[in-house]
Amino acid sequence: MTPETLSAVRTKAAGYDVPAGNLAAMVEAESAGKVFAEVNGQKRPLILFEPHILYRRLKGDERDRAVAAGLADSSQGKRPYPKTQAERWEQIEKAALINADEAYQSASYGVGQVMGYHWKALGFESLQAFLDMMFSGVEGQIDVMLRYCRVNHLIDDLRAGRWLSLGRGYNGPKYAQSYATK
Repeated sequence: MTPETLSAVRTKAAGYDVPAGNLAAMVEAESAGKVFAEVNGQKRPLILFEPHILYRRLKGDERDRAVAAGLADSSQGKRPYPKTQAERWEQIEKAALINADEAYQSASYGVGQVMGYHWKALGFESLQAFLDMMFSGVEGQIDVMLRYCRVNHLIDDLRAGRWLSLGRGYNGPKYAQSYATK
């Protein structure tokens, strides 16, 4: 983690009354502390586009077009994820040509890898406001991660370092053990 990321971790941890070491561990587990990738000469938040989420969010002709283009799939993990952030951003941009709102909601973003479709539950006025926060920098990205923890009643698990229950609540039961190990 860079000094800037560690400083943001300390600042946000204090604001949410969470031990900075626990928050740093969570950031490390989610993204290795990496905030941005350079994509076509621009700094962009890390993303992971999820074809199975796009599949669930689209209907009819849009879904058919996304499936035909290899951008949507009925099951998770059927196709390997692109290795580079440039390839991942290219994937989401192609999906956005079919349905921009659903494409951008079908990816996870930033140091906390929070899914775009959570924007409303996290208190954002729009998907664009959520994306703007992700592009704003490390403090914004950490704030989104902590909002997610608060909304989903995971703050106490983070405070106490209950990694198994935090992992289950943050990433789902399949990932709880691997999250706790990280």
